[in-house]
Amino acid sequence: MDNAAFAKALSAALLDPQVRSSIGGIVAESIKQELVALRAEVKQKNAIIDQLKRRVDDLESTNDDLEQYQRRNSLRISGLLEEDNEDTFQRSLCVINETMKVEPPIQEQDIDRLSLFIDSKLDFKLRPDLDIFNEDIESLFIELSAS
Repeated sequence: MDNAAFAKALSAALLDPQVRSSIGGIVAESIKQELVALRAEVKQKNAIIDQLKRRVDDLESTNDDLEQYQRRNSLRISGLLEEDNEDTFQRSLCVINETMKVEPPIQEQDIDRLSLFIDSKLDFKLRPDLDIFNEDIESLFIELSAS
């Protein structure tokens, strides 16, 4: 059978309602199977997305907890006037231990970093032993060790 004869026979067969119904059933079954497979894949991907969302929420919560823990180790003391040739660590320890009466007393090795925040409108000397930041108020930022 050549191509022309095959096309004519196929056209005639497609006019038969029983043939069309059979072909429609075959095509519909194939589409149905593909649809079931796609729905299963979407369900699986949605489960993975939900799991990842929970993981992101957990990580954000953990990050917030860690940031909060870090903030608890920071202390800002405002309103201290700077004195010439002062020992910043000793001055900080004096304010914390004697004025604030922190128990147990903080030691110099407990302080990770000291920073001086200065009012940009006032004239301050730069301190090589401190990190300098500009802010509206004069204050001493003390970061305590996490240990």
